[in-house]
Amino acid sequence: MSNEIMLDNWYIVGKIDDIKPGSKKKQKLFGEELILWRGNSPESPVLAWQDRCIHRGVYLNLGKIVGDRLTCMYHGWEYDQSGKCVIIPSLPGEAPPASFCVKTYKCKECFGYVWVSLGNPTQNIPPFPEWDNLEYRKLLVGPYHFRTSGFRVIENSFDLSHLPFAHSSSLGDPSHPTVGDYEVEFNQEKLTIGNLSQWHRDPDCTATGNGSLTNYPFINIYPHLKIHALKHIYNTSRTMHWVMNVTPIEEEECLVWVTFIMNYGQEIPESEMQAIQDKIAREDALLLESQRPACLPLVPSNNIDRQFLPEVHVKCDRASVAYRRWLKDLGITFGVC
Repeated sequence: MSNEIMLDNWYIVGKIDDIKPGSKKKQKLFGEELILWRGNSPESPVLAWQDRCIHRGVYLNLGKIVGDRLTCMYHGWEYDQSGKCVIIPSLPGEAPPASFCVKTYKCKECFGYVWVSLGNPTQNIPPFPEWDNLEYRKLLVGPYHFRTSGFRVIENSFDLSHLPFAHSSSLGDPSHPTVGDYEVEFNQEKLTIGNLSQWHRDPDCTATGNGSLTNYPFINIYPHLKIHALKHIYNTSRTMHWVMNVTPIEEEECLVWVTFIMNYGQEIPESEMQAIQDKIAREDALLLESQRPACLPLVPSNNIDRQFLPEVHVKCDRASVAYRRWLKDLGITFGVC
C-alpha cells in the first residue's frame, strides 16, 4: 500500500461539523474503505473503523446507529464504541467471544477537522499557526476532489510559474510571469522553500485589492502530503498562513482540504472567499487531471520501461526537482513513479 513514513501520519477525513451525533459517513484512505460514525449522545466521539462487518463482510455503513452502538444491516450484530461485538440476535443470552471485534483506527477531532491514521503515529497533529489568535480569521475550504496523485497536487501548489496562465483571471497575470530566485533546503522532516516571490493579480485572495508583489518567507512541504506557507503582501501588514492537507484515496485519486488563517478580511463574506477558492480548484483540476503519468515522476524516476518521455525542467523548477529527489531519498513509493 505505502510505506510507514506516510501511514504513520494523520489525514483529514472530514469536517467535524459534517459528522453530527447519530450520523455516519463513508470515506476511503489509501484504498481502505472506512466508516466514520458518531453515537447519538452529544459527547460521543467520531470513530473510524474498517467498513466491514466481521461476520459476513458487508458494509457496516449500510447499518444503523442505535444509541451509542452500530448495528449491521445483514444479521443485526451490534458493536459498541470500542468495536467489540456485544449482541448477536441469533444467539440470545450468549455473550459474543472477546475476539469478535471490527478493525478500528486512531481518530481525532481538532482544528475543525476529523483526522485518521492507519498506522502508528508517534506525534500528535501539529497545531495550526495562529489558530487561537483572535486577530486572525480562519477559513476552511474544500474538500476538492482530484483524480490524480496527491503528490501532483502538492507540487502544483508551490509551482508559482503556473499562476499567470492557469489562473490568469484570478491569481496571476501573463504579463508578470517571472518567478524570483529562492532558496531550497530539506531534511528528513520537511523540505523548505525560502524567500519566494512573484507578482499576483489578487495577492490577498479576496478579489478586493490591487495587484502587487507577494512574498513567501517560507513554504514548508511534508512527505505525508501536507504543505504550510506563510504569505506576505508587500507594503501592507497583511499576513496569511496557508495550510493544505491532501487525503490520498488511492494512488491516483485524492481530496484536498485548505485552511486559510489571516489577519485581515474579517468583513468579507465567507461565501465570496469560498467562491474564489472553488474557481481556483476547478482551474487546477482541469490541468492536473490531464497530466500523464498521473503519479509524480521522481528524480531519478522509478519507471524504467517508460510509456512517456521524461519531463524536462528549467531554472524556476528547482524546487520541484528537489522535491522529487527528496521523496526518492525518503523511499516514498505510493503515488509516485
